[in-house]
Amino acid sequence: MIDLLGRPQIRRADEAESRHVKYRKGMALLGYLAVNAGAWQTREKLADLFWPGLELPAARTNLRQVLNNLAAIFDIAPTNAVLHRDDRAVRLVPDATLALDIAFLSDEALKRVIANEPAARRWREDELEPRLASLGGIFLEGLQLADTPEFDEWLETMRQHFRAKSLLLLEHVCRIQRGEGRLAAAIDSARLLAGRCPLDEDRCMLLMSLLAEAGDGSSALEAFEALRQRFESELGILPGERLLAMRDEVAGAMRNMLAASRSGGASVSAGSGEATESALPELRWLVTLYCDFGMRHDEAADVDDDFIDLLRSIVQQRGGTVVAVAGRGVLAAFGLGHGVERSTERALLAACDLRRALAESFPLRMGLGAGKVLFRPTPGAPSLVGEVPDLAMRIGWAAGPGEIWASQSVIRQAATAFDFRQVGVQRFPGIEGEHALFQLLGAAAPDGDVQHPGGARQDAPFTGRQNELAGLQALWREACAGRPRVAVVRAPAGLGKTRLVGMLARWVRTTGGTLHRVACQLELQHQPLAPVLASLDPQPESPPHGAPSARQERIARNLRQQFPGFREEATAALLCLADGASGPGTEAPASKSDAFAALIELMERQLAKAPTLIVVDDLHWSDQATRELLALIAKGLTAQRVLLVITTRPDVPCDCPPSLRQDYELRPLSNAETLEMIALGDPDGLIPPARRQSIAEASGGIPLFVERLIRSWQDGEHHLLPITELLQGELDRLGAAKNVLRAASVLGCTFRLNDLAALLPPGDIPSALARAVAQRLIEANADGSFGFCHDLIRETVYNGLPYAQRKRLHERTARMLLERSAHAVEEIARHFSAAQCRPEAAEWWSKAGTAAMAREFAADAQACFQKAFDTLAALGERADPAFVLSTRLHLGRAAQLAEGFGSALGHRLYSEAVAELGAASVQRADAHENLFAALSGQYWGSSSQGELDGIDTARRLEAMARTDAERLMACAALGNSLFWNGGLVEAASWQARGIALAARMPPGERMRYGLDDPAIVCRAFHAWNLWFLGDEAAACATVREGIALAREGGRAHALCFMLTFGVTVHWRRRAVDQVVELASEALVLAQRHGFPLWEGANQLFLLWAQAKRGALTDTRPLFAAAALMQQAYRGGITTLRWIASDALMAQGEWDEAEKLLDLTIREADRHEDQYCLADLLWSKGSCLHRRGADEEAVSHLLRAGELAQAQQALGLLAGFTSRAPQPCETPPKARETRKTRVAEPVKGA
Repeated sequence: MIDLLGRPQIRRADEAESRHVKYRKGMALLGYLAVNAGAWQTREKLADLFWPGLELPAARTNLRQVLNNLAAIFDIAPTNAVLHRDDRAVRLVPDATLALDIAFLSDEALKRVIANEPAARRWREDELEPRLASLGGIFLEGLQLADTPEFDEWLETMRQHFRAKSLLLLEHVCRIQRGEGRLAAAIDSARLLAGRCPLDEDRCMLLMSLLAEAGDGSSALEAFEALRQRFESELGILPGERLLAMRDEVAGAMRNMLAASRSGGASVSAGSGEATESALPELRWLVTLYCDFGMRHDEAADVDDDFIDLLRSIVQQRGGTVVAVAGRGVLAAFGLGHGVERSTERALLAACDLRRALAESFPLRMGLGAGKVLFRPTPGAPSLVGEVPDLAMRIGWAAGPGEIWASQSVIRQAATAFDFRQVGVQRFPGIEGEHALFQLLGAAAPDGDVQHPGGARQDAPFTGRQNELAGLQALWREACAGRPRVAVVRAPAGLGKTRLVGMLARWVRTTGGTLHRVACQLELQHQPLAPVLASLDPQPESPPHGAPSARQERIARNLRQQFPGFREEATAALLCLADGASGPGTEAPASKSDAFAALIELMERQLAKAPTLIVVDDLHWSDQATRELLALIAKGLTAQRVLLVITTRPDVPCDCPPSLRQDYELRPLSNAETLEMIALGDPDGLIPPARRQSIAEASGGIPLFVERLIRSWQDGEHHLLPITELLQGELDRLGAAKNVLRAASVLGCTFRLNDLAALLPPGDIPSALARAVAQRLIEANADGSFGFCHDLIRETVYNGLPYAQRKRLHERTARMLLERSAHAVEEIARHFSAAQCRPEAAEWWSKAGTAAMAREFAADAQACFQKAFDTLAALGERADPAFVLSTRLHLGRAAQLAEGFGSALGHRLYSEAVAELGAASVQRADAHENLFAALSGQYWGSSSQGELDGIDTARRLEAMARTDAERLMACAALGNSLFWNGGLVEAASWQARGIALAARMPPGERMRYGLDDPAIVCRAFHAWNLWFLGDEAAACATVREGIALAREGGRAHALCFMLTFGVTVHWRRRAVDQVVELASEALVLAQRHGFPLWEGANQLFLLWAQAKRGALTDTRPLFAAAALMQQAYRGGITTLRWIASDALMAQGEWDEAEKLLDLTIREADRHEDQYCLADLLWSKGSCLHRRGADEEAVSHLLRAGELAQAQQALGLLAGFTSRAPQPCETPPKARETRKTRVAEPVKGA
C-alpha cells in the first residue's frame, strides 16, 4: 500500500517500508509516477524535472540510483508488472499487489459512489467510509525540494486537486448517508467537511442541519459558535444572514421543544429577537448543578410538589436558581443575582445539603460543570444556552448513587476549599473532548473569625519583576554610554508589561534621561502612524473627530517649543497626517517618505539633546506603518544614546537587529512573589495567611488578578473568587449602569460621554460612569474622556455582550461616525465589519486602503484592501462584480508596493484579474482600462515569478495603449524588457519615447500604472543602456538629469532607484570614486526607508569599490549582500551574481569568480538576461586564460565579442579591449607540476 495523502509512506502487511527510501526525491518520484499511473514518463523528462541544475548525464545517473532504490524496496525486477523500466522511460502500473490511497479520489471512485448500486454500497461502507478521515491529508505532506521549481509548481497543483476531490467525495458520501437515514455517519462526514473548511458557511450549515435533525440542537449551536469565533478572529466579520437565520431556527426549535415542560419547571432555551434593555442576554460564567433522582420508573409519583419545593428551597438557600425540572432530575444554576459571589462554593455546598436532606427519599446522583453560558433573564426562570448544563447532566448520570462528581473547571476554583479524588476521564456524546472527573469527598474546615479592613485602598505594589527591571536598567546604562539597545517585553494581558516599563521610566527620569511614550490602541490599529502622531500631541485623548485643526495646532506648538528650528517641510508633513479627515473628498496628504524622514529627524534631534527612553506600548495594536518605522529606527541605530523598549503580546514579531535586541518573556509570578505582592498590598496584615494563600492560587500569579482580589477583600468580600467571576460580580453591582459600560466597550479602550449618549437611549449616563469609576473599572481622564483601567476589564465587558446586541452597537457607532464632519475611515470600516454590515464594511475598508495609499502607506493599505476583499468574498454572489474586480486590482497594487516586485500575492491577483477579464462574455465600459491595469501589474511582477513572457506582455500593452498614461506604461515596459533581453537599440528608442512622453504629463498621471515615476524609470534604464551602446557622455548626463528629477520629486524610492542605476553606469566605467559617492547615498537611503533590494545592490557596489582599491579583506560580505538582494527581488539573480563575480575578480579570487560565473551564465540563459551575457562570457574567458585553458578561453572571448557586436554594444566592446586578459604569475610549485607555458595575451575578439 502506498499512502500519498498525508505523510507519504509505503506499507506492506502493516509494516512500514518507508524507512528504506534512501533519497528524499524517491518519495517525490513515486508520487509523480503514481499520479500519472500507467503512463510512460521518459527518463530525460524525469531527470530534468527532479535535477534541473545538473547536466543531463549526471541527472540521469541520479535518476537511475533513485529507481534502483525504489525497485529494491518493492523487491521487484525491472520488468515487473508494477514498475516498468527500460532505457528510455518508466511507468507505474498498480495492480492487485499495489494499492494507492489516491485511487479513492479518482473519477472512477466518485462515479462508483454516485452510482450507489448494492456492490458499490458495500464497497463504500466497508472500504471507503473507514478511510474518509485519512483521505483529507495533504498530498505528499512535508515534502519540499529546494531545487526543483517545475516539480514544486506541479506539486502545489496536485495538492489543490486532491483537496478539491476529497471535499467533493465527502459531500456525496454525506448526502447519501443522510438519505439512507444514517445520521450518525452523516454527522461524522459533515464534521470532517467543516474541519477541512473551517471558514465555509455552507459546510457549517450542513453540519448544523444534521445535528438539529438528530435532535442535538446544543451541538448545532456549538458548531455555529465555533465558526463565529473563527470569523471574528481571522476575518474580523460575523457569519452571514443565512447562517444566523439557521442559528435562530435551531434555537427556536429548542425553545419550543422545552416550552412544553415549562409547567413543570423553567426551560433551558436560546433567546432570540430584540431584547429590552432590562432583559438583555449576555455571556456569563455560571456553575450548573444537575441532580438526578436515581428513581425507578414506578417511583415518579413520589416526586410531588412538596418534594420539588424542598429541593428548590435548599438550592435557593445557597444562592442558586432552579432553572429546569424535567425527566428524572433538576438543573440548578449558581452565579446569578445575589449568588454571583462564591458560586462554585455555593453549588458544592448545595449538593452536600441535597444529599443529606434527600438521601432517605432517593439515591441522588449529582454532577457539576462550570463555564460560559448564554444567559437571558425570562419570566419565571432564566434561559441558558451552552454545553455547561449538558455537561453537568452527563456527569450526574455517570456518578454512582449518593455521589457528587464535578468537572475540572469546578476543581480549579474550589480545590483548596473542598476535598476531591479523581475518578477518571470520560467522553460524552455530543460534547467534544475528554473530561477529567472528580468525586467530592467533603468540605474543608471554614475560616475562623477575620478582621475587616479599613482605611483607604492602596495601589497594587510592584514586586516579582526585580530581575527584569535590573536588566532594563543595565540596558539603559549601555544606551547612555552610546551603545543603543532595544528591549522587547512580551507577555499575555495582565502580567504587568506596562507596570514594569512604568517603573523603568520613573527610574530613568531620576538619572536625567528623557522619556517618549508611544501608546498603541485598539481603535487606532488601522490608522497609519496614529499612535506615533498621538505621542506628539500634548492632549492625545482630545476628540479625534472634532477639530483636526486644533490637533494640528497643538502638535505644531509642541514641535516649536521642543525643537526650535525644525524644518517647516517636515512639520507640514506631520501635520498633514495629523488631520483626521481621511474620508472622501479630502486632499492627499504628504507621503510616507516625508513622514518617515520627519519622524527620524525628530528622533535624531531628541537624541542629540539627552539620552532618551522610547517606550512603544502594546505593539500588538499597532498599524503596519508604525511597525515599519520602528524597524527602520532600530536598524539605523549605531551610537545613539537611546533605549527602545517595546511591549507586546507573545505572538507578535518585532523586526530588530539581534545584536541590539534583548527579549524579556514575563511569566506569572511565583507563589512566593505573589504572597509578597499580597503582603505589600495588605500592610496592616488584615488578610489571614490561609486566605492569602487562597488568593495567590486563585490569581494564577497574574498581577492584575492579585490586585483585583486584594481590592475585593478590602471591600469586605472575604471569599475565594476566580477573576472572571470577580469581574462579572463587579459589573453586576453596576445594575442598569452595566449597559452603559457595554456600549463603552464597543467604542474601544477610551471613550467619551457624548459618544455614549449618541449610542444609548436617554438615561443618566454620567451617574453610571461615576459608579464605574468608583468601582475602579474605568478611570476619568483630564480632558473629559474615560478609559478602562485595563483591557482585560474591557474584554470581559465586551465578551459578555450577546452577538446580536454587539452588532447593533457597532453599526450605531459606525453610523454615528459617518455623521461627523471629519472621520477616520479605518474606524468606520472596523465598526461596520464587526456589525457584519458587509456591503458597508467592504466599501469603507476600500476607502481606508485608498486613504493609506495616498500617503504611501502600502502595508496598511494592503491590510485594508485585504479585509475589503475577504468581506466581498463572504458576500458571494451578492457582491458587485465590478467592485470585486476593482478591489482585486487595488490589493494587487498595494501588495506589490508593500512587498516589492517579487510579491507572489500581487502577481496572483493581477493574473486572476487578467484571466477573469479575458473570459468575460459581456465587456463592461471600463473593461479596457481594467485589463490594461491588470496586465501592467502582471508585467511588473512576472520576472520575479520566473516568467519569461515580459516582452510579449509589453507588446500587448503597446498594442492596447490609447491614452498617454497607457502609452507611457508601454514605453517603460518595452524599454525595460528589451534591455534585459539584449535588444539594446530598440530598447533605447522606447526609453527615449517614454522620457519625452513623461515630460508633458503631470506626476499623478505618470504613475497610474507603475510603482515608480516612469520619468525616472525610463531615464534610469536609458542611462545604463547608453553606456552599453557606447555613448558614455550621454549616459553620465542622463544620470545627473535623472537624479536631479528624483530629488525634485521627493519620493525616496524613486531617488534610490535612480541613484542605484547611476552607480551601475559608473561601475561599468570603472569610476570608483563616483561609485562610492552615489552608492553611499543610496545605501543610507535604502536602510533608512527599508528598501532591501537597493540596500543589497549598493552594498555589493561598495564592496566592489573596496576590492578595486585593494581594501577588501573578507569576501563573505559579498555573498551576504547578494543574498539580501536576491531575497528582495528573485528576478535580479543574474545581475547580483554579475556584480559579485566582478568584485571577486577585482579581489584576485579567480577560482571563486569562475565558479560563480559558470552558474551566472547558466542563469542568464535560463532567465533570458542577454544584456550582460557578453560580459559574463568575456569574464569567463579571462578566468580560463589565467589558469592556462587557452583554447577554451579564446572560444569564450570570441563568443563574447560576437554577441556584443550583434547587440551593437559598443560600450562592452570598448571595455573588452581595455580588459584584455593578462598572463598570470604562476607559483613555482604550480609551474613544476603543470610543465606548461602560459599563453600570450589574447587581444580583441
